[in-house]
Amino acid sequence: MKAGIEALNIYCGSAALNVSQLAKARNLDPERFENLLMKEKSVPMHYEDPISNGVNAAKPIIDRLTADEKEKIDMVITCTESGIDFSKSISTYIHHYLGPESKLQAF
Repeated sequence: MKAGIEALNIYCGSAALNVSQLAKARNLDPERFENLLMKEKSVPMHYEDPISNGVNAAKPIIDRLTADEKEKIDMVITCTESGIDFSKSISTYIHHYLGPESKLQAF
C-alpha cells in the first residue's frame, strides 16, 4: 500500500487585487506587503465559498483519474479556517460534488 501525497492542487478564487494598488488606495505603507512577498490578494466573489474552492481544487485531479484509480481513493481530507455550519465538515459537501460515482470517504 502506497501512502503520501500523489497529487496536489489549489484554488484561490477567480478574482484578485494588486496589493500595491490596494495599499495606495487605503493609504497603507506598500513596503508592508513587500515584506510579505505578496503581489496579489484573492477576493472571494459572492458565488465562492470554502466548498466551491475545495471542489474547484479537487475536481481537475479527480477528472484526470481513471475509474480504477478513483476506486482506490479512500478519503478526502480538508483543512480550512472557514466553516459553513457548526456540525458538518466541508469535506462532506466536497465529496458530494465530486460526483455520484465517487466512493470517497469524507473526513
